[in-house]
Formats: sequence, C-alpha cells, structure tokens
Amino acid sequence: MAAPSDRPRKFGMKVSEEDRALAARNPPLILSCSRRTDVPWAFLRQYLNGFEDGFIYVASGARKGTDQAKRGSDCRAVCVQPWDNRTGKGVVCISWWSKNYKKWIAAYQRPDSILHRYAVHLFNFTVNSDNLEIEPGMETNLQERLQQVTYLAQTFGPGVLSCRFDPIVHYRSVLGGPVRDNLKDFETIVRHIGGLGIDYIVFSFCQAYPKSVRNMKAAGLELVTLNRAEECAVLDRLMPIAHRYGVQLRCCGNKGLVGYPIIQSEEEALISVAKRVVPQQSNVPVIGQSRCVDARLADKIAREKGLNCSLSQAKDLRQRKDCECTRSTDIGQYTFQCPHGCLYCYANPMKKTARNQQPSQVTDQAPIAMNAMPPPSQFQAAPAPLPPPFGMPGMPGMPMPMNAPPPFPAATPGGYMAPPPAHCGLPVTTGGLPPPPPLPQSGFPIPQMGLPTLLMQAYKFPFQQPGGSYAAPEQSQKGVEIQPGQ
Repeated sequence: MAAPSDRPRKFGMKVSEEDRALAARNPPLILSCSRRTDVPWAFLRQYLNGFEDGFIYVASGARKGTDQAKRGSDCRAVCVQPWDNRTGKGVVCISWWSKNYKKWIAAYQRPDSILHRYAVHLFNFTVNSDNLEIEPGMETNLQERLQQVTYLAQTFGPGVLSCRFDPIVHYRSVLGGPVRDNLKDFETIVRHIGGLGIDYIVFSFCQAYPKSVRNMKAAGLELVTLNRAEECAVLDRLMPIAHRYGVQLRCCGNKGLVGYPIIQSEEEALISVAKRVVPQQSNVPVIGQSRCVDARLADKIAREKGLNCSLSQAKDLRQRKDCECTRSTDIGQYTFQCPHGCLYCYANPMKKTARNQQPSQVTDQAPIAMNAMPPPSQFQAAPAPLPPPFGMPGMPGMPMPMNAPPPFPAATPGGYMAPPPAHCGLPVTTGGLPPPPPLPQSGFPIPQMGLPTLLMQAYKFPFQQPGGSYAAPEQSQKGVEIQPGQ
C-alpha cells in the first residue's frame, strides 16, 4: 500500500482519513473563496458538497518555476467545518468573491443549505460596466447584478458588502486608434450602492500581468497602462461623482494613492497639478485603503452572534506588498477555468475566450451571452456643484438622499428575506423585495471643456471626446506606456 503522502489527491475526491486527521488539527478561521476563480458562479455545487463533507482538497497556488500540471496535482486537505463553540475550532467566516451571485443566492434561500451553518459571510462583489469586449463571457447585465447587490445588502446588511469597480481598464485596438476605458457605467453603480447605504467602492488600475497582456493581444486589443499622474487625472473625474452619492473610493493594493484628495475648486486643481499637496482640512474626501478580507469586521459580527472566538488581525503576507487584507486560507484553484473570460484578469488561464471554450469543471452553467456590447452613451451635462456629503466618516451628516431604498421588508416565516422579482435573474418566492432606486442613464457627466481638459492636458493624458473614447494628444504619447506581451 502506498504511503499517505504518495496517494493521488484532487479536488472533488473523498478526503482520506489520514488527511482528515492532519487537517483537523489546525482548521482555518477565515476562508477566502476565492481570489483565484469565481466559485459562487461557476463551481458552487462542488464546494457546497465539500462543505457538507467538512473537508476538501485544495491545489496549491501559483509558484514561479512550477508548471501548471504540477500545481494542479499538488493538493492538500483543508478542514472547512463550521465553528463549534464546544471545541473552539472551525471556520468562522467565508469571504466570497464573485461577479455574479445568482446561484449563491438561490443556494442560500434553501432552508437546509449548509451556508446557514457559517456565522459570517463577507461579499466582495465586482460590479463593472457592461463591456463584452473585454468581459466576453459575462452573462448577466448590469441591471441584474445591481438587483443582486440590493438583495445581499438588505439580507446581510450593507456593512458586509464590498462592491468593487475593479479593475479600471484602458485599452485600444492593436491596429491603433483612440484609447477606450470601461468607466461608462460608473455613476450608475455608485448611485445605486449609495442609495443602499453602502458608503465605499473599491477600485484598482489594471496591471500588465503577462496573462492579461497575452489575452488582450489574442483578442486584438492592446492594454494601456497609466503612470501616476494619469491615474490621478482619472481619479479627479471619479471622486466628485462618487462623493455626490456619499460613496468613498478605496484603492486595492496601491498605497501610493491612499490620501489623495478630491478636487473641489480650480485653485486646488492647479495647486495639485503643480505640487500634489494633500489639503489639511479633515473634512476633505480622500482615497481610502481597502481591506477586502477584514478580520476585524468578521470578529465583530461573530461576537454579536455569540461565537466565543478571536480572529487574528495579522496581515496576509502571501498577498501583494500593498495589500492590507488579513490572513485567510484561499480554497480556490487557478486551474479552474472561470467562464467570465475577462481578458484583463491575472487568474485567467485560458488561451481561448469563454465564447468558444466551455470550462470542463463548470456545473449548471448557463449559455454564454453572445449579444454585442451596447454603444456608449452621449455626453451629459456638466455635474452640479457638490452637495454636502452624507454618511462619510469624519463628515457632517445629513438626511438620506431621495434615492434611498425603502425600508427593509419583513422576514419570511422561515426567517429569510424574500428575493427580488423574477426579472432580477433570481428565483421568485412570495413577498418580494421593493425595487431599487431608478437607474440613471449610463455615461460620465464630465464637461467637455474647462478644468478636466486643463488637468488632462497638464498630465499629457488623452482627453475624452464625445462618444466615450479618448483621443491621444498629438504632441506627446509620453504618458502612455504599453507593456509588451510575454
């Protein structure tokens, strides 16, 4: 008989008794599910089966110098049993990552779901603009995803929901032409989440990972990276829009942008262009720091629910240097092919797009959307002067805006909130949720002339033209760096 260490291990296999005993000695307190692929949308059934069993095999993460086949076969057992106050062991919190929670919500609505046995659920919900050009496998449209945001916020509370406009992508055709971005629905998104009481949104700028460059190039696109001045020019456009709805921008994995202030006047703009001096007033909105896996929040919720546990707030040293996430155990696997097929994603192993390659491990996968990307909307009028903020830390309060959602509906007899209507893409039960605030037309309310143009010219950044594209400055291309493919 082969020694336990020599036996083949693979996700989905029954965990051996020897591996169970080893994993049960030190079960993780926080699971991350997952940075590596979209588990709630594509692989939920397999993971729920593992949660029912209490143990799963997890492939090791990517390591330099290790081929893909080796990483896929290098598995270890992880104990995923829920926390037990009697033993003082088990999983307290699951931090979920997804672009589509439709199947997760359907699973949670079942009264006998294993998900109810875990005390704390945190949600990292990536809500980007509709853009099938760079997200070819994205099935649900923005309207449906915002309805899912509404359900999660009203069921679990806005505090556990971290909405992410991530990443901000700039790109153009390999044949040349104007630089485009994925920002056309930014205001629609922050308006909706601000009305739900969610007071921040996480963002990052797309990095030129080798996989990202390769996948973009295969689709006939060229990834455009921004220098720091160009990133600040983009933030000068986004921050007033988010501030209008009481939403703070928080960056993920880039401490150099933390504390960057909002531009509120032309004088401040000119000073910032020249010196980048942070204003001293405490009530000036600034870029915050994201913590996508937050042990302090999970510990607070767990204690409120009566769990006698203490979660470590130590930083996760396995993440990027500027990442502030606390320690967790990621149970996803890079070899699991995400059906979204986002061209810019660092975790996308596909050499083919999601349009023509069906993931072998996906269960209950609906057909991939084949409709074309909607055309960008026309420019809107310049935004009105900023109103006093509401709901932001360190700032004077004011009544909730007119677009705030109606009061929470009563719970169903089983104790669970009823789902939204059928058009949200979710199952229908009796009761139903009230509709969210009406969505405005997409597009950036950015003035075509004046301060933004002056700022972008000062940065030598391509300025936006009617129709949503950028025209590169004729005198200089110095600020735009194209990372070569590998």
